[in-house]
Amino acid sequence: MSEAPYREPAGTTALRIPVLGILPALLVSAVILDAAHPLGGGAMAPLWLDLAALACAACALASPRARQGWGAWATTFDGRILAALAIAVLQAVPSSASREGLAWLQQMLACGAFFYALTLLLRGRDGVGEMLWGVFAVGCVLFGLHALLAATSGLDTLRTEAAKVDAAWDSHHGLAKSMAFVTMLTAGRALESASSSRWRVTALIGSVGCLLHAAAGGFGLDPHSLGRLDEPLYFSATAVLLLMLFGLARRAWEQRRARPHEARRWRAMAGGFVLLAVFGLFGETTGGEGVRVLAVLAAVTVLAVEPVDAAGAARSNPAEAAVDPLRQAA
Repeated sequence: MSEAPYREPAGTTALRIPVLGILPALLVSAVILDAAHPLGGGAMAPLWLDLAALACAACALASPRARQGWGAWATTFDGRILAALAIAVLQAVPSSASREGLAWLQQMLACGAFFYALTLLLRGRDGVGEMLWGVFAVGCVLFGLHALLAATSGLDTLRTEAAKVDAAWDSHHGLAKSMAFVTMLTAGRALESASSSRWRVTALIGSVGCLLHAAAGGFGLDPHSLGRLDEPLYFSATAVLLLMLFGLARRAWEQRRARPHEARRWRAMAGGFVLLAVFGLFGETTGGEGVRVLAVLAAVTVLAVEPVDAAGAARSNPAEAAVDPLRQAA
């Protein structure tokens, strides 16, 4: 199938990448605010993440791309996303008093909203990959500096701080897992020959933060968690998680050929998805809000840099589609 870059419909004003970059940064800020200053307690209490997801959805619905029908929103992962949402509902319904099941459902709804919103807004735009990698770098610096500052008072302080974040994110070693994921992505970007020293310093801060978290309490991995695969819902959730992550890892791995000058960052991205699969298998899918938000941002990064097929370009701009065959013939 021939491929063409996404083109905005004639007569519309396109939002630029610096403006759209506010939305991913808003999501990372919401995750940090949920850990530092939560809005409320109890099951299904409002989260900063919910507000950020609503803002992303509003921007997407106001975009000209939203008027092009379901094809502009659709991705190849829709079936797996719907399956994950159905499993989240089933886990929350039987035990409505259980905070874990309700929190997972709440986070799934928010993550699903901004996954589709950001994919719609960012897919096919030039420079989107570099912008999103900058968001990962900011997260790496913030998480790394938090670990460094907490560790200055001893590893017990870092362990206590991580436990507070787990309570806010409904996670288990969620801060350490998030730290490891963004550090891997940032390290891949730093290893590129064209990278500046700032990227290497960022990766170093993240690496030190990972080591401190490993010394303070590890990453919550336990082979005994495999015994829970006998539970039907847990098995289903794990299976959908692995299908999603390995599908994204394959797509990221393919980008190293499509973008050879960025091969190292895409290898790191593929490795990051595999790392999340390991966390899911041996950590009982308890990454919590931080890991889920970062994983969705990484998924958006992979899908956003992929070229839009010619049929999609024709739907977005019929006038351009009429001219394309003449250009191809020429």
